[in-house]
Amino acid sequence: MQQDNKDGVQKKEVSIDAFDFFTVLLKYKKLILAMVIGAGLLSALYGLFLKKDHTPPPVLMYRSECALLINSNSNVDYMIANIKSKLILKGVFVKCQQMGKDFGNMTYETFGKMMKFDVDSASKILNIAVESKDPQSSQNALTCFVSQFNDVLKANALEPLESKRSYFRTKYKLSTDAYEKQSLAERLVHVDEQIFTIKSMKYYNYETIRSTQVQSQGQGTKPLNPILLTLFMMFLALMVAVTIAFLLEYFQNLKTSEPQKLRAMKKLLRFRDRDK
Repeated sequence: MQQDNKDGVQKKEVSIDAFDFFTVLLKYKKLILAMVIGAGLLSALYGLFLKKDHTPPPVLMYRSECALLINSNSNVDYMIANIKSKLILKGVFVKCQQMGKDFGNMTYETFGKMMKFDVDSASKILNIAVESKDPQSSQNALTCFVSQFNDVLKANALEPLESKRSYFRTKYKLSTDAYEKQSLAERLVHVDEQIFTIKSMKYYNYETIRSTQVQSQGQGTKPLNPILLTLFMMFLALMVAVTIAFLLEYFQNLKTSEPQKLRAMKKLLRFRDRDK
């Protein structure tokens, strides 16, 4: 169907018939099926090979573990909330370095990730485990953690109390009111008692550290799912095959209905002849 545009130039409307679409697909069905099946077989074989080739071998690891027996007068919730705190882990790591523990290029984030915690609030037992390829490294990290964790917890709890004591002392010195000074003195006594209790507190006792050999799955590249890979490649092959089928049909129509266009395209593709 043709219609005139504003400039009086005839414009051709192009419509695609569904029957023609299926005719082209049926005409080149062998090509399409061959490409889809071939892509499916190749991707299935590749997926199986990839899964077999990238299965990480088991790695021999060394696991050190012990249990912290939390004292009855300690706040279990406080310890649980702080056991994975970045501030606490960094404090423990720094104190371990100050003790001369050599962790190589390890950062406190890596140091914290090595620790595996399992808390039983009812029995007040905190189980800690460390896995490493080096047996001495896992034992050193765990030994240092359980020995310094108590002091770091104390420092973390004492910091706000010491700031509060310093504030009350300053206010007490500057105050001229007798009633206010008495109130500040009572607060100072209460804060001092809290500080003394924390400084003398031992949050936990820990058992002997046990070290064992364990086999851990190696960290390799995660293989692709062979089924998903096969389906994806078959779908991709189907899209490519359909595109090729319509291109072949288009050139076939050019050959019969408009051979001059086909000759012009061939001429454009002859780079050497065109340059002469």
